[in-house]
Parts: sequence; C-alpha cells; structure tokens
Amino acid sequence: MDKNDGWMTTIGKDEEIRIERLADQPVDPVSRMHLIAGIDTIFWATTARPITDQQQRQAFRNFWLGDYLASDPQHVWLALKGADHVAGYLVGTTSNPVGNPRFEALTYFTAFADAVSDYPAHLHINLDEAYRNRGIGRRLIDAFAAQVAAAGLPGLHVVTSAAARNVRFYAHAGFTEIARTPWKSGELVFLGRKA
Repeated sequence: MDKNDGWMTTIGKDEEIRIERLADQPVDPVSRMHLIAGIDTIFWATTARPITDQQQRQAFRNFWLGDYLASDPQHVWLALKGADHVAGYLVGTTSNPVGNPRFEALTYFTAFADAVSDYPAHLHINLDEAYRNRGIGRRLIDAFAAQVAAAGLPGLHVVTSAAARNVRFYAHAGFTEIARTPWKSGELVFLGRKA
C-alpha cells in the first residue's frame, strides 16, 4: 500500500520514506559524508560492470555521479528512511547536454539533438534493491520534474539501452519514447517527459 503525503511516502507497514533534496540536509561534514557514502553504496551496487582499477573507478564515478553532486547539488534528491538511511537518489541537471563541453564524451547526444530541445533536463536515478517497485523512484522523478518546470524548461529526459529493463520503469514514471539511435552492438532510446 502506497500513500503520498507531500514528499513523505508510507510503504508497507509503518515504513516511511522521505523525498528531500541533499541541499536541504544537515551541513555538518560528518552528516554530509554519511549521506554521500549512502549514495555511493547504491551507485556501486547498481553499476553494471565491475571496475577494479582505482583510477578508472574514480573517473567512472566522477563522470556519472560526482560531477552532478559538485555541479548541480540543488538537483540531487534523496529517498531517506529514518534520520539518514539513503534508500535511493536522483542526480539531475537542467543544463542542455547538446554542445555542452561537460557532456562531450556522450557523443550520442548529437543523434538526439532535436529531441533534447524539447526535453533539455536529464537525470540519473538509482534505488537500493530493497526499495524498488514501491513508487519511490517515481516520487524522486516527480520532485525533479517540479524543479524543471519551475526553471521554465519544457521537459526532462533519460537515455538508456532500448533493451534495458528500466525502460518499463520510465514508462510508468511518465516518460515516452521520443527517438532511437544505433549504439555499439545495440540501440539507445531517448525517453522524454513533459515537466
């Protein structure tokens, strides 16, 4: 049973999850480090490929997570259980990735340039496996979508493998397929949602 009271969600029996921005959490260094460690734990648990080389591991984290934490802290949303247990997170940006030096390594955006103009904001979201399929991910996305709308942007997007399991999750969260492009040995799909 799921109910939403603002950004407070009750899941299951007496289990409350709060959806809050990282920027609104305690600023003392110990609390902040604890929250970042919770985000990192989920990040690495959900990463598809193991990386053992420490330099590669740090570069991978910086690209897919750390840069968002540093450059867009106002767009980092947490799903919190209790005082400080991170059940999931969303990192996003309202910066259009097309032609943006920050995202030049993601060359597939040139194939999606027309679609990006209607859905310029984008996000990455991950949940601890124990908290999936409870509506928490949708609430994280809704919180970010409200920020996107308040910034006056028309929409937000995600890019993922067309064969990925998460395509169905994004469809349930209000995203629709806008475009596809061949990528490596498969195909990428651009999913957009109006803000």
